[in-house]
Amino acid sequence: QHHFGEFGLVRHTWEVVKLGLNTIPTLNLEQKVSSVEYYFAALFHDTGKMYDYEETPIEPGWQGTNHKRLIHHISRSALIWHDVVGKFPELNEKYHDAVLHDILAHHGQREYGSPVAPKSRAAWLLHLCDGISARMDDADRLDILKGP
Repeated sequence: QHHFGEFGLVRHTWEVVKLGLNTIPTLNLEQKVSSVEYYFAALFHDTGKMYDYEETPIEPGWQGTNHKRLIHHISRSALIWHDVVGKFPELNEKYHDAVLHDILAHHGQREYGSPVAPKSRAAWLLHLCDGISARMDDADRLDILKGP
């Protein structure tokens, strides 16, 4: 349940975008990973989570929805990307399938909810940056629970 609560999705998305865009030049991947493709994939990878949770007065304040159980954010994020990019023919032709793959693969394997495994550098980068952001947020919460 990383980045749980108010503004968590925005914070997580920003971290994933920034981690990947900073990693591309750090690892000299400019010729191997399109920063535009990565940016779109990182920006859209969890947009479907808006449908997976709803606010509740019961602690911790958020609960999963039927959408999460039946459709899940990865599929919804892919649908949102498909709908948005379809409105821009020049982007659709160049980025649709690559970004769609990155989004669908961002959990890394079927056991974690991805319908496909990463098959490109951009998909791997998104998967790894998503994991770094998520696990560091988990660690922050564990440190808070542990106390001083």
